[in-house]
Amino acid sequence: MRVLLLSCLFVAAALAAPSGDSELLALEPVIMTMPELEGAPKYPGSRITNGNQASRGQFPYQAALYLDGRSFCGGSLISTTWVLTAAHCTLGWVFTNINKPTALLCSIIKINCNFSTNDISSRGRFSLTDLLVVSMIDTVTVHLGAQNLNAVEAGKVTVATRNLVSHASYNPSNLNNDISLIRLPSAVTLNAFIQLVGLPSHSQASNTFAGDAVVISGWGRVSDTSSGISPNLNFVNLNIITNTVCARTYGTAVIVSSTICSLGTNGRSTCNGDSGGPLVVSHGGFPQQIGVVSFGSSAGCASGAPSGYARVTSFLSWISANTGIHIANF
Repeated sequence: MRVLLLSCLFVAAALAAPSGDSELLALEPVIMTMPELEGAPKYPGSRITNGNQASRGQFPYQAALYLDGRSFCGGSLISTTWVLTAAHCTLGWVFTNINKPTALLCSIIKINCNFSTNDISSRGRFSLTDLLVVSMIDTVTVHLGAQNLNAVEAGKVTVATRNLVSHASYNPSNLNNDISLIRLPSAVTLNAFIQLVGLPSHSQASNTFAGDAVVISGWGRVSDTSSGISPNLNFVNLNIITNTVCARTYGTAVIVSSTICSLGTNGRSTCNGDSGGPLVVSHGGFPQQIGVVSFGSSAGCASGAPSGYARVTSFLSWISANTGIHIANF
């Protein structure tokens, strides 16, 4: 079977920064999408609307990330000073040779980026003839303790930071190593609505989690036709599938050992704006993050295809080395 090329759905909003929480909804949600293999198995189509609206404080580790006033991702609080998210959120833009549309990942011609070809070329930051990741995200505004992005909520914290650590081996062509860290300017004070999510131990490195029930939360679009992110935090319950099953849809170049996939009954899945958010399993009664939302099918959120994530157990040493967070051995 022939593997189709990866596509990137990263739509930029207006460059003017929103002036308040209510304008966060105008930000364009980020998602990476992967075409399915020809002849890939089909699953019943559905949408994240088959999930549920979260109650306040139900997912106290959830972070909302406002990226340079242009776009939106999710994240998770893994320590009082560090947020975990996806590399494609913090690195920003991906370009390839615009003269070869079959190799197109994300073109300024196809996407409303509020730039012209001359604008970008004149900046001298990159060549449009090569596939590159261009680090254009300068400031991330992190919202913690939020449920409704439009509401004034007690206990909510908003901080801005420019300290971003994306995985050096992130590959935009197959989304391998799609993981990033955001350092907060100072330690956040935990409260009823802001708590940490647990990380796996080194002893769980060989655990595939296949068949385990998981939950994903985020403010992503509730359908392919939604104009923007949801004002309310939503969640959906899914199950982990094996990488072998997932590779039947996306291929073995994309689905590697550091990838983990989920599939829901009736096709429940993630959607635009959920990128970077947490894939969580219950471990001893406590939430433990085993994945970072990376990509869905380019056929749309309603396609019913599996969703892909960066497998957190593959990056425990990297997380520890960059944050100083102690990872248990058992």
